[in-house]
Amino acid sequence: MTVEQYLTLERSLETRNEFWDGEVVSSSGQGARHSKVVSNLGCYLHQQLRGSPSEVYFRMRVRTPDRRFFLYPDVVVAGTPPEFEDAETDTLLNPALVVQVTSPSVEEYDRGMKSALYRSLASVTELVVVAQDRPYIEHWLRQGTDRWLMIEFKDLEQLLELPTVGCQILLGDIYERSPARD
Repeated sequence: MTVEQYLTLERSLETRNEFWDGEVVSSSGQGARHSKVVSNLGCYLHQQLRGSPSEVYFRMRVRTPDRRFFLYPDVVVAGTPPEFEDAETDTLLNPALVVQVTSPSVEEYDRGMKSALYRSLASVTELVVVAQDRPYIEHWLRQGTDRWLMIEFKDLEQLLELPTVGCQILLGDIYERSPARD
Protein backbone atom coordinates (compact mmCIF):
# COMPACT_ATOMS: atom_id res chain seq x y z
CA MET A 1 0.00 0.00 0.00
CA THR A 2 1.26 3.51 -0.75
CA VAL A 3 1.34 6.30 1.82
CA GLU A 4 -1.38 8.15 -0.07
CA GLN A 5 -3.63 5.05 -0.08
CA TYR A 6 -2.99 4.57 3.64
CA LEU A 7 -3.85 8.18 4.49
CA THR A 8 -7.03 8.07 2.39
CA LEU A 9 -8.11 4.83 4.09
CA GLU A 10 -7.11 5.94 7.58
CA ARG A 11 -9.01 9.22 7.30
CA SER A 12 -12.19 7.34 6.37
CA LEU A 13 -12.13 4.92 9.33
CA GLU A 14 -13.18 5.24 12.96
CA THR A 15 -10.40 2.92 14.13
CA ARG A 16 -6.69 3.73 14.24
CA ASN A 17 -4.17 1.87 12.11
CA GLU A 18 -0.44 2.34 11.91
CA PHE A 19 1.57 2.16 8.70
CA TRP A 20 4.76 0.09 8.77
CA ASP A 21 6.71 0.35 5.54
CA GLY A 22 3.79 -0.43 3.21
CA GLU A 23 1.76 -2.55 5.64
CA VAL A 24 -1.33 -1.39 7.54
CA VAL A 25 -1.29 -2.67 11.11
CA SER A 26 -4.23 -2.36 13.49
CA SER A 27 -3.55 -0.20 16.51
CA SER A 28 -5.22 -2.37 19.12
CA GLY A 29 -7.93 -1.16 21.43
CA GLN A 30 -6.99 -0.17 24.94
CA GLY A 31 -8.53 -1.10 28.23
CA ALA A 32 -9.29 0.82 31.42
CA ARG A 33 -5.75 0.63 32.86
CA HIS A 34 -4.21 1.96 29.68
CA SER A 35 -6.81 4.70 29.35
CA LYS A 36 -6.40 5.81 32.98
CA VAL A 37 -2.60 6.10 32.76
CA VAL A 38 -2.81 7.96 29.43
CA SER A 39 -5.42 10.40 30.71
CA ASN A 40 -3.49 11.04 33.94
CA LEU A 41 -0.30 11.82 32.02
CA GLY A 42 -2.03 13.93 29.40
CA CYS A 43 -4.04 15.91 31.92
CA TYR A 44 -0.97 16.72 34.05
CA LEU A 45 0.96 17.80 30.95
CA HIS A 46 -1.95 19.89 29.69
CA GLN A 47 -2.40 21.59 33.05
CA GLN A 48 1.28 22.44 33.41
CA LEU A 49 1.55 23.70 29.82
CA ARG A 50 -1.53 25.96 29.92
CA GLY A 51 -0.63 29.42 28.70
CA SER A 52 2.51 28.19 26.96
CA PRO A 53 2.92 27.85 23.20
CA SER A 54 3.24 24.05 23.56
CA GLU A 55 0.39 21.84 22.34
CA VAL A 56 -0.55 18.50 23.94
CA TYR A 57 -2.21 15.91 21.69
CA PHE A 58 -3.72 12.50 22.47
CA ARG A 59 -3.32 9.71 19.87
CA MET A 60 -2.02 12.11 17.22
CA ARG A 61 -0.52 10.33 14.24
CA VAL A 62 3.24 10.93 13.83
CA ARG A 63 5.34 10.00 10.81
CA THR A 64 8.99 9.30 10.22
CA PRO A 65 10.80 11.64 7.81
CA ASP A 66 11.20 8.89 5.20
CA ARG A 67 7.39 8.36 5.28
CA ARG A 68 7.88 4.62 5.88
CA PHE A 69 6.18 4.62 9.30
CA PHE A 70 3.08 6.38 10.62
CA LEU A 71 2.60 5.74 14.35
CA TYR A 72 0.12 6.63 17.09
CA PRO A 73 1.85 7.52 20.36
CA ASP A 74 -0.52 7.94 23.29
CA VAL A 75 0.45 11.53 24.10
CA VAL A 76 2.72 13.99 22.28
CA VAL A 77 3.79 17.53 22.92
CA ALA A 78 4.40 19.24 19.60
CA GLY A 79 7.35 21.39 18.73
CA THR A 80 6.62 25.08 18.49
CA PRO A 81 4.87 25.73 16.22
CA PRO A 82 3.33 22.36 15.34
CA GLU A 83 4.07 21.16 11.80
CA PHE A 84 1.72 18.84 9.94
CA GLU A 85 1.84 16.55 6.89
CA ASP A 86 -0.87 18.50 5.08
CA ALA A 87 -3.93 20.70 5.54
CA GLU A 88 -5.78 17.88 7.36
CA THR A 89 -3.56 18.59 10.43
CA ASP A 90 -3.89 14.97 11.56
CA THR A 91 -0.25 13.87 11.10
CA LEU A 92 2.32 15.65 13.27
CA LEU A 93 5.83 16.06 11.88
CA ASN A 94 7.65 17.63 14.83
CA PRO A 95 6.85 16.00 18.17
CA ALA A 96 9.22 17.17 20.91
CA LEU A 97 8.03 14.82 23.67
CA VAL A 98 6.49 11.41 22.94
CA VAL A 99 4.68 9.29 25.55
CA GLN A 100 3.93 5.65 24.80
CA VAL A 101 1.94 3.63 27.34
CA THR A 102 2.54 -0.07 26.86
CA SER A 103 0.23 -2.98 27.41
CA PRO A 104 1.60 -6.45 28.17
CA SER A 105 0.72 -7.80 24.71
CA VAL A 106 2.78 -5.18 22.82
CA GLU A 107 5.32 -4.12 25.44
CA GLU A 108 8.29 -5.73 23.67
CA TYR A 109 7.43 -3.92 20.40
CA ASP A 110 6.75 -0.58 22.16
CA ARG A 111 10.03 -0.67 24.09
CA GLY A 112 11.97 -2.01 21.09
CA MET A 113 11.19 -1.07 17.51
CA LYS A 114 8.62 1.65 18.21
CA SER A 115 10.84 3.32 20.79
CA ALA A 116 13.75 3.29 18.32
CA LEU A 117 11.55 4.85 15.62
CA TYR A 118 10.51 7.67 17.95
CA ARG A 119 14.13 8.28 18.96
CA SER A 120 15.09 8.48 15.26
CA LEU A 121 12.93 11.60 14.82
CA ALA A 122 15.19 14.67 14.92
CA SER A 123 12.52 16.76 16.69
CA VAL A 124 12.09 14.29 19.57
CA THR A 125 14.20 15.26 22.57
CA GLU A 126 12.34 13.13 25.12
CA LEU A 127 10.59 9.78 25.04
CA VAL A 128 8.63 8.36 27.96
CA VAL A 129 7.64 4.68 27.80
CA VAL A 130 5.18 3.77 30.57
CA ALA A 131 4.02 0.34 31.70
CA GLN A 132 0.27 0.33 32.28
CA ASP A 133 0.22 -2.66 34.62
CA ARG A 134 2.96 -1.72 37.11
CA PRO A 135 4.94 1.33 38.19
CA TYR A 136 7.72 1.24 35.60
CA ILE A 137 8.81 4.05 33.28
CA GLU A 138 11.73 4.44 30.91
CA HIS A 139 12.59 8.11 30.37
CA TRP A 140 14.80 8.71 27.33
CA LEU A 141 16.50 12.10 27.08
CA ARG A 142 18.50 13.15 24.00
CA GLN A 143 22.10 13.97 24.91
CA GLY A 144 23.37 14.84 21.45
CA THR A 145 22.76 13.92 17.85
CA ASP A 146 23.00 10.16 18.34
CA ARG A 147 23.22 9.79 22.11
CA TRP A 148 20.43 9.12 24.58
CA LEU A 149 20.31 8.81 28.36
CA MET A 150 17.72 6.36 29.68
CA ILE A 151 16.60 6.49 33.31
CA GLU A 152 14.26 3.92 34.86
CA PHE A 153 11.58 4.84 37.38
CA LYS A 154 9.92 2.20 39.59
CA ASP A 155 8.91 4.02 42.78
CA LEU A 156 5.60 5.87 43.09
CA GLU A 157 7.40 8.57 45.11
CA GLN A 158 9.82 9.39 42.28
CA LEU A 159 9.47 12.61 40.31
CA LEU A 160 9.61 12.39 36.52
CA GLU A 161 11.15 15.61 35.25
CA LEU A 162 10.58 16.52 31.61
CA PRO A 163 13.02 19.35 30.82
CA THR A 164 12.02 19.63 27.15
CA VAL A 165 8.60 20.93 28.15
CA GLY A 166 9.39 22.15 31.68
CA CYS A 167 7.03 19.75 33.45
CA GLN A 168 7.28 17.46 36.47
CA ILE A 169 4.98 14.58 37.34
CA LEU A 170 5.07 12.34 40.40
CA LEU A 171 4.86 8.66 39.45
CA GLY A 172 2.07 8.24 41.98
CA ASP A 173 0.06 10.82 40.02
CA ILE A 174 0.64 8.98 36.74
CA TYR A 175 -0.77 5.80 38.28
CA GLU A 176 -3.46 7.55 40.35
CA ARG A 177 -6.68 5.50 40.51
CA SER A 178 -5.05 2.81 38.44
CA PRO A 179 -4.89 -0.87 39.38
CA ALA A 180 -1.10 -0.60 38.82
CA ARG A 181 -0.89 1.34 42.11
CA ASP A 182 -2.03 -1.67 44.12
